[in-house]
Amino acid sequence: TDSFDRAFALVFMPDTNHATVVIECEPTGLALEDPQTIDSYVANWGGWLADLGKASDVVACSVTVETAPDFGVRLRQAVDTRRHRDAAPAVVEMMEEVKATFPQSAPLTRAFLAVTVTAWRPGAPRPRKVEDLGLDLGARLGKLTEHLEQCGAGDAHPVTAQTLCEVVRSAYDPAVAQHIAATHAEGITPALSWNDVGPLACNAGWEWYRHDSGLSKSWVMSVAPRGEVFSNVLEAVLAPTGDVDSKRVTMLYRPVSAARAMDVAEKDVTAAKNRAVSTANPNFRAIDDYAKTVQTAKEVAKDAGMLNFGIVITATIRNPEDALAASYAVEDLAAESQLTIRPAYGAQDTAFAASLPLGLVLPDYVMVPSKIREAV
Repeated sequence: TDSFDRAFALVFMPDTNHATVVIECEPTGLALEDPQTIDSYVANWGGWLADLGKASDVVACSVTVETAPDFGVRLRQAVDTRRHRDAAPAVVEMMEEVKATFPQSAPLTRAFLAVTVTAWRPGAPRPRKVEDLGLDLGARLGKLTEHLEQCGAGDAHPVTAQTLCEVVRSAYDPAVAQHIAATHAEGITPALSWNDVGPLACNAGWEWYRHDSGLSKSWVMSVAPRGEVFSNVLEAVLAPTGDVDSKRVTMLYRPVSAARAMDVAEKDVTAAKNRAVSTANPNFRAIDDYAKTVQTAKEVAKDAGMLNFGIVITATIRNPEDALAASYAVEDLAAESQLTIRPAYGAQDTAFAASLPLGLVLPDYVMVPSKIREAV
């Protein structure tokens, strides 16, 4: 439990000595917000991410936005539990019609944020124990969730082990999601353990990933949005689409420590300058990259944070005949959000797991050490 006596799940990865806590958010959206409020959300979110680089043990953070069909269980439960015994027949008839028709076009959107820390402390002779990690993260969760509410995340609360098991089980077996929702509507908590949430059977193909009752395809970002990036740049790719049964968009962040951020920024400026002056007539992209790296270095000098980031998009369908339409839909939405993406060829199962709110830090599973890759 954290400092507010809220239970939370702790996911520990023995291979990398990483521990992850997951926070569920209920974003308010930007539809009825003033531009000044949106600017405040963006600034506070940038500050929240910058604070991650000031903690020596934080190695990664991810934000997952999942859209899936709402089976109407929550709506029916809300209507039935609030029905007055003396309600007018016309009102009852109208609400029954709402129960029958509204769930057919009501997508469910959920947002999760995972923060991953390492058990190794700089200079420590041995990694911290899992129990110590739990106590440490429990003391810090209150501050993390409180500040998230100032970023437009709405009500932010830690995810329990039961909820996390349900999220992962529903991702690998979409058919069970409706049964889980129906069970909760009856006031019963489904019995799930961590050993039950993985796929019963799976087949990782070159372009698609077959798992239990679902068929998924994942894309990874190859080029970030260019030009001016506004607060609604990802609005299209985050929105639900009728051609996909469920979709997850996961933004992966790896903070650069505050001690190294200025050195990294200066190296980026030098590399961009060399590209810009290497030819007599440099192209606009090289000139623009140089200007952006200079601006980044100025902001880092003013205590801004620096992060490496990427995006993974996973689309899941139930009917294999919808595969082509789902691919076109996701790629069109990504293009509308100025994202250049490519399918995770040959690594569909890995990309699928990375899109889940589990805190997987993929570079730490590569055999070539990260320091060598960054130097190259």
